[in-house]
Amino acid sequence: MGVNSQIGLRRLQPLDGNGEIKSLIQATMLARGAQVKSDQGEITVPAPGEIVCFHAASDRPGAISELRKIFRLAAATRGDTIDCEQKDIMVVFQEESVRSRKKRIKGSEAYRCDSYLHLFSGLTLIPGLVPEKRRLHYDGFNTGNVMGWVTCLQPNSLWEATRKDKEKILGPKALKLTTAEQISCLLDSSAFIFLFICSSNTNPLNY
Repeated sequence: MGVNSQIGLRRLQPLDGNGEIKSLIQATMLARGAQVKSDQGEITVPAPGEIVCFHAASDRPGAISELRKIFRLAAATRGDTIDCEQKDIMVVFQEESVRSRKKRIKGSEAYRCDSYLHLFSGLTLIPGLVPEKRRLHYDGFNTGNVMGWVTCLQPNSLWEATRKDKEKILGPKALKLTTAEQISCLLDSSAFIFLFICSSNTNPLNY
């Protein structure tokens, strides 16, 4: 969802927080018990006990700005109990596990070892939904905003699709690239945003 458009090979258009992604997330929240909260009839707060979590690459600061348009954040109207709470966590990866996924190392910005989790809930995450406790698999407590060191999955463990399958999935929404851009993309890895909605007892704060 919303990967870098300038280096895309059969990739989606840039992310639009008021577009189809908004309808998808709000419909999912509604199906899981969330209530209409805005004057426009929109679902802007997850259901009680639910957490909406986005995993975004660190070089995509604009993407999370678009995703925030989906929710009604508490900072917008202080003291309003129906607003959303947001918690951000930096995830730091082991460099060797990141580097091993690259076929080519092109300069000092060839890869990054950080990304971010953005969590949204109808209550303050800690202690509203999850009690404060030490992480199970990584150092520190779940109240912290940094988690590491995380080992990346290797290429043979990742889901892959063929070029023809990507064309079918994206359809008319795929970007049209020049020949030079297509050749360049064969050597580049993609950045992406991953979304999941979970209950408070299966959330990433437990790790």
